[in-house]
Amino acid sequence: AMTFIYMVAANLGALPIPVMITNEYIKVKERGVVGSVNMLFAWGSAFIITLLFPYMETNMGSFAFSVFSGSIALALVFVKRNELTL
Repeated sequence: AMTFIYMVAANLGALPIPVMITNEYIKVKERGVVGSVNMLFAWGSAFIITLLFPYMETNMGSFAFSVFSGSIALALVFVKRNELTL
């Protein structure tokens, strides 16, 4: 059930963001390739999370979310350090 909730939340939240950014910042000739790579990464990571989470939850218990929380924190630090000035 939690995997289904994750997929619904991801599709309504974070997964569409790369598509919007691609349309805003990438030239028309390059949008197809960049959009394909974006979706490959987004759906690939969603697949890996959906596949691994039940095993992580069994072995780590309630600390399974700490792995994902840590990766989000690292991503935020990376984005903050590499901000573009528009």
